Amino acid sequence: MMRESQNLHGLSHISFDAAKRSEFKIKEQPSPYCLSTIESALRVLELLTQWQIETITPAQREAFLTPFHAMVEYQLKRIAHLRT
Repeated sequence: MMRESQNLHGLSHISFDAAKRSEFKIKEQPSPYCLSTIESALRVLELLTQWQIETITPAQREAFLTPFHAMVEYQLKRIAHLRT
């Protein structure tokens, strides 16, 4: 998005290194370090907590991706159903 949208180029931004690979199983990420939007949001929250700017508890961190995992599981089931 940053690369394609000229409107975003002038805005302040931060970047981070992905500590793990994306769990988005039905979509191949362009590079190993790429994450889905929700995975990126969690990584930023983890860093903000580390820097004591934000607070996210281990339980909140664990639950954060629950909707994402449910979506991926649903998509995999739909793909499997279409193949049968």
